[in-house]
Amino acid sequence: MKKLNSNLFWRFKIFLAMVSGGIVLNFLLANFAIHFKIPLYLDCVGSILVAMLGGTIPAILVGFFSNVINSIYSPVTLYYGIISILIAVCASHFHTKRYFKHVHKTIFVIFVFAVLGGGLGSVLTWFLFGFSFGEGFSAPLAHWLFAHGVSNQFSAQLGADFVLDVVDKAAVVVMALWIYRALPQKVKLQCLPSYRMIELVNSSDVHVRHTLLRKVIVIVVIAEILLGAVACSIGFFLYRDVAIRNYTAVGQGVVDAAAILIDPERVDAYLAEGRSAEGYAEVEKGLYDLQKSFPQVTYLYAYQILPDGCEFVPFLVENPGLQLV
Repeated sequence: MKKLNSNLFWRFKIFLAMVSGGIVLNFLLANFAIHFKIPLYLDCVGSILVAMLGGTIPAILVGFFSNVINSIYSPVTLYYGIISILIAVCASHFHTKRYFKHVHKTIFVIFVFAVLGGGLGSVLTWFLFGFSFGEGFSAPLAHWLFAHGVSNQFSAQLGADFVLDVVDKAAVVVMALWIYRALPQKVKLQCLPSYRMIELVNSSDVHVRHTLLRKVIVIVVIAEILLGAVACSIGFFLYRDVAIRNYTAVGQGVVDAAAILIDPERVDAYLAEGRSAEGYAEVEKGLYDLQKSFPQVTYLYAYQILPDGCEFVPFLVENPGLQLV
């Protein structure tokens, strides 16, 4: 019994070290890319590596908690946790099926990861940013695609996310494979989950002896995916509500400040004389200064409301960093 407890404790320490190392690797590489302004995420190398070493469960933990930790600095990251979990599950499955031993199958794996990250991730981005372009690395490419013939914003966002994700996932798979192959065989054997170790020793009756264990693992994986989906869904709705309130407050504040700048007694003169009207240049400068103070504001404009309709006042302040559609 003492020997069994000692072995279990040893296995637990290896499990904990694997998960911790994977999380640290994800965190360091993701922040390395941010620090050096590399247009890649590099945030799932640890998840894929741990999936190869220890199987599905530790990889899921690495993927999910990596997003939790990164959300401290970028809250929106938390809502992509379900994607990290799915990538971890797929990486474990592909490694078990020996996909990473063949170049053409590895390319297939990269495209699967890109579909999860770029496809499903693009859908999440679309909802998170209010059915508009996101703010990540893919945003400039999405704007360019939309301006050069892509029929709608969602298709442009989806295309941009997928293209960049193919490059990103190719990079992370190559890095994970390089680290995995550089590790000593002794380390790989120590990290193997118990059922895989038994398979290596006695594969003749492994199906009979480990059917129950595999069922338990499947149940745990499904539970983890559902938990991640629920957490991301709740987080998404909370984030959206908070974002709406924040942007509404910013918009109201900007409107109130702009109303102070524009003298209602001078509106008729602004309409009749335009830029040559007295005080027009000062008001225009004030509006531009106001817009620069709030980069969330796309543009400012003013209307004169009359009993028989509205008339546009010739103040239009655009944010040069954003594209009007």
